[in-house]
Parts: sequence; C-alpha cells; structure tokens
Amino acid sequence: MRVEARDDSSMQVQAMLDRSYRCGTLAPLFAYPEPGQSEALYRSLATFMTRWDAEEGEARRALAAFVSAWDDGEGEALRAEYARLFLGRTPCPLHSAAYGSAGMLAGPSAELADVSGFYQAFGIDVREDAPERPDHLAVQLEFYATLLAKEAYACFNGWSERESVTRDAARDFLNDHLGRWQGALTARLVRNDAASPFPEAARWLDRFLERECRVRDVVPRPFGEPVDDHMQSDCLVCPDKGSGKSQVSSGKESHPYPGSLPEGEGGV
Repeated sequence: MRVEARDDSSMQVQAMLDRSYRCGTLAPLFAYPEPGQSEALYRSLATFMTRWDAEEGEARRALAAFVSAWDDGEGEALRAEYARLFLGRTPCPLHSAAYGSAGMLAGPSAELADVSGFYQAFGIDVREDAPERPDHLAVQLEFYATLLAKEAYACFNGWSERESVTRDAARDFLNDHLGRWQGALTARLVRNDAASPFPEAARWLDRFLERECRVRDVVPRPFGEPVDDHMQSDCLVCPDKGSGKSQVSSGKESHPYPGSLPEGEGGV
C-alpha cells in the first residue's frame, strides 16, 4: 500500500514538472528575440518537441525555424515582425492591462498591482528597471512555471500545507490572469497577417492553457478588445538595450528539466 502511494506521488510530481517545463518553454517564445539566446532556447524547445505534441509536425517545424533564425540574417526580420505585432500601441498587445475588462474597475494600475502581488507573495523580485512589465505574457508564464515547480517540490517532500498554499495560488493566478490569455492572441495574429512562427506559438499557448484550466477546474473570464493602455508608451526603448531578463527573477531556473527537482527547499 505504501509502495503504491509512493508511486502515485511520484507520478503526480512528474506530471507537475512536465507541465512546468511546458510553460517555461513557452515563455521565451513571447519575449523579444534577442541575439545570442538561440542556443539555450533551441535545447529547451528540442526537448519540448521530442516529449510532447509529436503529431503537430507543421507547428514543430515552424518553431524550430524560429529558433534557427534567431541569430542569423533572418533574426533582424524576426525582431522587426515582433516589434510590429507586439511593441507600442498594437492590436496584439502582450500586456494583460491593455485589454478591456482585463482586471478591476480601477484600470491598468490595479491589474499591475494584483499581478505584482502574486509575485511578491512568493518572494519574487519585481524590479522597476526590468525590460518587461509584470503583466507581460512571458513574465506571467515564467511565474506560473515557477509555481508548478514549487508545487511539485512540496508534494515530493510531503509538505501538505505548502503544497496546498501553492496549489491555491496557482489556481487563482490562472483564473484571474494567465488563463485569460487563452484565445486572446491567435485570432488577432491571423487578422494582422502575422508571420510564422508567432501564430503557431499562440496556438500552442491556447492548448496549454486549455489543459491547465481543465486540470485546475477554472473558467477564466475572456479578455475584451484591446484598449488604450496609458502605461504603454509609443516611445519604447528596444528590449535589446535592457538586461535581457524578464521582470520575474527568483535567482533560479524558472522551470526545471523534466525528471529533476529544484535545488534547495523550494518552499512557499
């Protein structure tokens, strides 16, 4: 009986780590494609494509081409397309506060405060000088991947209270913030003739979020149409000038390799 319980727990931990890795691999696909980062992304994406969604050959090829283009001559075109689609006032914003009914009646500031509150509750630094705002999709994906890893680690160690706290936080964050991205980008990217692989990445995001919402038993309220986000300036500093790191920074990998466990206590 104890062996069976231990086996069930191990499978549960592995499943959470797999989901964490999926989420963490998706995050950089929505970040600015800076030069010099393709090698690490390719290793992560190669594992992702090998382990999951093997039947989706077209999407896998598109994302592999995306990575290979990052540092060669096509990288400039990739960065230009990212800027057209996602930077400044755009019909495809990557900041949740830019969408109608995105959060509370108080507007974008309240949305940012609520997202930041989740990060700070888990001791994650929200830096004012970071290249991305806390409500950026890539930052939210990194944070959710971290929550899944923490939940897995608490489960592995039998820390039931910490596991419960982390599980509840992940569910709330998915319901109030990350889960609302499901379907928000794909149609807009298609309408705006987005170049591959951005629509493919958005479709993978939709599938991941649909599965997560089903597992967590939540039905997030969809985003409305993009509105004028007064916190998004038309005069943008190219992300290439920044530190190259996201706003969420815990000093550790945001998603462990499948089959491994985070080092340290990893508690809540």
